[in-house]
Amino acid sequence: MLADDNNPSHHYVGLLYFGYYTGMDASTIINFGRDYNNLPDIRLGTIASIHGGLLRGLFWNITPLDLPELIRRDLY
Repeated sequence: MLADDNNPSHHYVGLLYFGYYTGMDASTIINFGRDYNNLPDIRLGTIASIHGGLLRGLFWNITPLDLPELIRRDLY
């Protein structure tokens, strides 16, 4: 389980946004600072940070069209 509630979108969306605009490293630091004692939320936030960084194109060139498949693969 990647989140501690039935609607994990509030953990995912914000960190995806930060990952895109600040890079996955900064977003991951924000994630750990926000949920330092909640492992499921940390895992989900880390995935979101990575996805945001990937969309930014720093490591791989993916497009927003690839995002649904990433989310489906990682969240289910």
